[in-house]
Amino acid sequence: MVARAIKVQGSIAGWLSFLILFAVLLCFWPVFGNGFVNWDDKAVLLENHNYRGLTFTHFTWMFSSFHAGHYHPLTWISFAIDYSIWGMNPLGYHLTNVVLHALNAVVFFYLLQALLQRGRENLLGNKLRVNQICCAVGALFFALHPLRVESVAWATERRDVLSGLFYILTIFAYIKMQANGGASTLRKKWYLLSIFAFILSLLSKAWGITLPLVLLVMDVYPLRRISLRDGAIVLRQKVCREKAPYILLAAIFACLGFMAQYQTAMHMVVDHGLVDRLMQAAYGLCFYPIKTLLPLNLSPLYLLEHSFNPAAPKFFGSAFAAVGVSVALAMLWRRLPWAICAWICYGIIVSPVLGLTQSGEQIAADRYSYLACLPFAVLASTGLLRIWKIDATGGHFKHLGKWVAICSAIILGGVSSLTYKQIGIWKDTISLWNRAIEVEPANYVAFNNRGNARFELGDAKDALSDFDRAISLDPAYAKSYYNRSNVRKSLGDRNAALADADKAVELHPTYFQAYNNRGTLRRSLGDAKGALSDFSEAIRLNPRYAIAHANRGGLLAEMGALPKALVDLNEAISLQPEYAQAYFNRAILYFEQDQFEQSISDFDKVIRLQPSHVEAYFQRGVLRRKNGDVEGALVDYNKAIELNPLHLDAYVKRGGLRGNLGDLEGVIEDYSKAIEIAPQNWPPRKQLENYIIQARQLLWNQK
Repeated sequence: MVARAIKVQGSIAGWLSFLILFAVLLCFWPVFGNGFVNWDDKAVLLENHNYRGLTFTHFTWMFSSFHAGHYHPLTWISFAIDYSIWGMNPLGYHLTNVVLHALNAVVFFYLLQALLQRGRENLLGNKLRVNQICCAVGALFFALHPLRVESVAWATERRDVLSGLFYILTIFAYIKMQANGGASTLRKKWYLLSIFAFILSLLSKAWGITLPLVLLVMDVYPLRRISLRDGAIVLRQKVCREKAPYILLAAIFACLGFMAQYQTAMHMVVDHGLVDRLMQAAYGLCFYPIKTLLPLNLSPLYLLEHSFNPAAPKFFGSAFAAVGVSVALAMLWRRLPWAICAWICYGIIVSPVLGLTQSGEQIAADRYSYLACLPFAVLASTGLLRIWKIDATGGHFKHLGKWVAICSAIILGGVSSLTYKQIGIWKDTISLWNRAIEVEPANYVAFNNRGNARFELGDAKDALSDFDRAISLDPAYAKSYYNRSNVRKSLGDRNAALADADKAVELHPTYFQAYNNRGTLRRSLGDAKGALSDFSEAIRLNPRYAIAHANRGGLLAEMGALPKALVDLNEAISLQPEYAQAYFNRAILYFEQDQFEQSISDFDKVIRLQPSHVEAYFQRGVLRRKNGDVEGALVDYNKAIELNPLHLDAYVKRGGLRGNLGDLEGVIEDYSKAIEIAPQNWPPRKQLENYIIQARQLLWNQK
């Protein structure tokens, strides 16, 4: 009888697992039509070549580098696998995210069953399938909720779904370990599996550092390995000993995570006192439960305002609610142990992102709910099962279970439709920031980011409008001045661009990108000394900033300091081996030193990395011509003109080469085009006109 029940239970679990997997894939299907967005995807995936491969060099970088505020080598490995299969097709990256999320839902389904069984909430006998259905509903509520969209539809947030998979497996193995308390060999295997899964979770994202505390809470309930006597917690020596590996691992990765955030993203909220930070934390603590119950007006960026007022109703009310819920649940501990433990676990998991230290410009983020809201799904399953128990008693509540089942289906359908709609927000960058502005019209960061997106699409006019709007909303936001400087530079207004660059540096004295930007402007305006000073300051602020090394190297080469220039360019290439402009600058340097073989090698690398680099083709053509490779030079000149039909020097060089080859018609064609596109006061104009006359005369004589 018991064997048959177990077999039936396994069969039902298998079908429910398939249903969960199918539902998640169906709900998140629109993700496959989404692209990358300029909200970290650019820095992490599009402009970062370090993860693109599975060689020893790539693995060394993955395990030794902090990038974009995170240390997550396992996430990098997953990206490298995607790249080896899909290249830079966003479909593959989104597919991996969705599959991982679907697996998380299935594994969480089994974790819920284990939790409910240990919590003695399960129904027995012919009601056994009800347990699993309630667990399936809880897993679907977690997986299909619109708060999950940011972690799944945003390619960069792979770290959430990957770390989440191993986080859930860690807890599942820990519970199975306790279920096999009498079988020492089996118990040890589950224990080691739990620790191994914990390591993999931490290697995917450091958020799992809170897990040792979560396990301690679970030891109180539902595992009941720690007792409460007379209001005091009675710890067992065995319970404490087995937590040692988890605590040690958490401490190591907490340090690594702090180092990564400190180097690239984290800044303390220096203008916030202790009260301000606590009020911000209280707001975050209430934010995610409210959005779980009422997932409306979701945004990719909930902005942390500079003018933080802790007495504002939303902060004061959040603090009151957080304290009130905590006190109420503590008073109901004996009757509702599952409720207070779920609340504590939620608070522990979400604590690193509540604002006591600030990373980024957000006061909250949907992605922070991925692990933190798991306890709410546990509560949903527990609540459903308790209602079914009441229904099983008959009487006035005889049909309560059926009504709850209908309501559950409606709720799951509702959240699924919201999720389906929310995915569209992440379709592209413009859609993303349009949504952020729609939710919060005064969101200056969203205007700034939309301006960047428009500029990248070639819409300089609307980009300038967005940056103007961002600056009007927050005149102290340095990034908007930096970005507006780039737009103005592209429009030829270099003096206005320089004024914006000055303002960005004034507002943010450690903004190394702004110094580099100002350096390029000063260089274009003939201020070589000022440009050199800016490039050097950018390097001082961030010695690993390859772009500034490449720019300073190029400038030093122009100034004749060739040995120093070569040092900078070699450093830029060492820091960023796939940086095309650094190879280009070094190729020019080698060219000027008559090191033609090295120069051609670097030009080849530039063209391999950036096939549309016009100047690389042109300069390589010049070099090939100098080396006597006439055919190769002609190919390069043709490519340069194909990429830029207005490349004056390319027409002149190709015309001269054609003349040497006896192609008089080609000479007339190229020199005529050069004269057509050249400025009126162009010095070689008269000489080329004479060459055209001579070529026509020679053609006439040949006829």
